[in-house]
Amino acid sequence: MLLTAGVPLHIAAPIAANPRGAGEAIATVGKKSLEITSDLTDLINPLGVAPKRRKKVVSKYNRMLGKTLKKLKKKHPKTPISRLMKRAHRETKRLLK
Repeated sequence: MLLTAGVPLHIAAPIAANPRGAGEAIATVGKKSLEITSDLTDLINPLGVAPKRRKKVVSKYNRMLGKTLKKLKKKHPKTPISRLMKRAHRETKRLLK
């Protein structure tokens, strides 16, 4: 069906071989475009294993801010967090200079 509609073999073969069946991989062909209306992540990654993501590097400022905030929270548990954040920010800035 896809080949007769003009879909290249390297695109039509994985869609036809989809183990979920035709209900999951419905392909509609317009005049010049092919729209695939399903999640084809299993065709891109057939084993279903997601590639490992690199962890974001936490900046020195953020690490120090977290530690300072933790100390302030322990010292002043009833103080609103917005006020503690302001204090922590000021203290961290001062420590990094």
